Amino acid sequence: MTATINTRENGIYTINTKNAEIAWQGMSEFGIDDCQTEGRLIEWQDAPDDQGTKHLLDWAVENDFISSYDFD
Repeated sequence: MTATINTRENGIYTINTKNAEIAWQGMSEFGIDDCQTEGRLIEWQDAPDDQGTKHLLDWAVENDFISSYDFD
């Protein structure tokens, strides 16, 4: 399973969504929005990747790390 991620700063990319940890790693590699300060980086590092991929992606949208996503 994959998801298409839309970001303001890094464009659109596709990640593996087999589990939330893999999705988090993919977004970390390809880029997330507004992660230039130490506080935002810490917030991203503490993202809830233990509650499922959909929860992680919804959290990322709610906290402005990504603009939107669609499961492929």
